[in-house]
Parts: sequence; structure tokens; C-alpha cells
Amino acid sequence: MLEEKNCLLKERYLCATFLLSDNAIKLWKQNTVKRFQQKSEEYHKYINWNRSENEVAVFSLYAYADLKLNKKFEIIFDIDNPERFVLSSFYIRQSIFEGWGPIETIAHGHKHLLILEFDKDVPDLIYKLYREDNLISTLPKGYSRIGFCNEESFEQIRLGTNPL
Repeated sequence: MLEEKNCLLKERYLCATFLLSDNAIKLWKQNTVKRFQQKSEEYHKYINWNRSENEVAVFSLYAYADLKLNKKFEIIFDIDNPERFVLSSFYIRQSIFEGWGPIETIAHGHKHLLILEFDKDVPDLIYKLYREDNLISTLPKGYSRIGFCNEESFEQIRLGTNPL
């Protein structure tokens, strides 16, 4: 278990690779119903979830630490060009381990389907992600990736350096 406080500031961000369409969410939920044996509270919350205007589902790459749900982030940035960023408060409300198993955390070193809830409108930068409409990824090479972090770590992430 890796706690966030033990990560370097420059590593404290999640990387999202694609945005899931409503059709993709439906397919991924069907896959969960087929594969997931334990019908936990997280399972029912995910299966019964319907996206609202201030929510999106994204697929994230390897989490930098073990994080609890309702994790708040404040900055969304273009990973290839961190000078391009927006301040926008949002929370990770659900975590689906490797895209099929709803869990109560975000697990270090694993990929997740994440349900994000924004305090206000979903920022346009989110929509720069590839929009996936299928269960199996059709993500083309070279497509934009975005990062999620907090203000305290953004400068180190942007510069790619460590504090002294």
C-alpha cells in the first residue's frame, strides 16, 4: 500500500486516456454484471449509476498511490503540454478496478474506470480526450492524455522536478 504522502510531488497525478460515451458505459456495466461475483455496495452503486450533466466516466492509467473515493482534485492539465490547464474542483466518486470490478478505493499501480463529479460544468479540456464508444479500446496512437492533480503538486508536476 502506497500512501499519497509518500509520493514525490511531481508524481501526484492521475492520467486519463479516454472518455467513455454513454454507450461505452452501458457495455462496461454489462461486462461487470457478467464477471463480478460479489454484489457489494460499490457494485450496486455503479450498476445503477446514470451520468448527470456534471459527471463523466474516464479511463485512467496506473494510479500513483492508494486513494480513497471522494478524492478531490483541483487541476486538470494536458500531460504533453502542462502549460495548458484549468482550475476546476471535482471529486472521484466511483472506482471500477481495471474497468470491471467496482471497489471502494483507487488502487496503486492499477488502471481504473473513474466516475468524476464536478462542482460546476465539466471543463472543455476533458473533452479533448478520445471518446470511446466500445468495450474494447479503439484509442488511436498519439491522442491527448490529461492529468488530474491538486494545486500543491502542480508546479512540481509542470516542471518535472522535486522540491529540495
